[in-house]
Amino acid sequence: MSWLVVAKRTILDPVRSRHLWVTLALVGLVLGLLTHLMTGRYASEVLFTSFAPLFVLIAIARSYQTISSRRQSGSLRVVLSYPHSRKDVVLGTALGRSILMAGVVSFGLIVTVGVQFINTGLPDSKLVLYTWGIAVLLAVSMTGLAVGISSSVRTTNRSVLLSFTAFLLFFGFWQQLPGVIRYVLNGLSKPAPPRPEWVDVFVALNPIQAYNTILSALVPAIDWSSNLYYETAWFGVLVLLGWLLLPLLIGLWRFERSDL
Repeated sequence: MSWLVVAKRTILDPVRSRHLWVTLALVGLVLGLLTHLMTGRYASEVLFTSFAPLFVLIAIARSYQTISSRRQSGSLRVVLSYPHSRKDVVLGTALGRSILMAGVVSFGLIVTVGVQFINTGLPDSKLVLYTWGIAVLLAVSMTGLAVGISSSVRTTNRSVLLSFTAFLLFFGFWQQLPGVIRYVLNGLSKPAPPRPEWVDVFVALNPIQAYNTILSALVPAIDWSSNLYYETAWFGVLVLLGWLLLPLLIGLWRFERSDL
């Protein structure tokens, strides 16, 4: 179980270097302040939905250089000189970072619930439980994406470029891509309505949209009902699992076939 050794080291290194404590302090400060400012103005479900960008940003920022930086510095050769395969390195790194992100998300929600309790009382327990599970899944899937990117490129510059391009794509340009594609396919002219269903399916493949879809479908306080398969909780879960597994598999495939 060599990958467990790698996972343990991946967890302990940020603890020893105090990077984890800095991250927890930042999360506690930001979420505590946001909760204090938003409590009473917005419903709890709106409050928890707004946390997705922070968790995604931290997951990517803490994972994009996990393998590429060691590969660039040459320290990865030392790691692979032990009885660790390249597969062990990728899977162990992804597991370790995922556990760390689960801890960060848990701490953030504890702070949020604590501040909300002081201000207005305890939020709905189902809302907190569902949000915690969905937020952990989102953070873990983005960790898998970042580790997959990090293992597929040779330098840190490339991994940071690809990782934060993905972040901007998810939060800024994903919904515009189908319109651009339709515009090009229509001879550089505005396509006529109605909008085809594949556009809505494509939008639903955004991990942030998947997070919101799951939360809307599961939380009783949110008035949401849909018979469309791509607006159901199970579809959102599959989307997040896809963003976790596919980048890791692609990154592992490239990593095993490239020179250090």
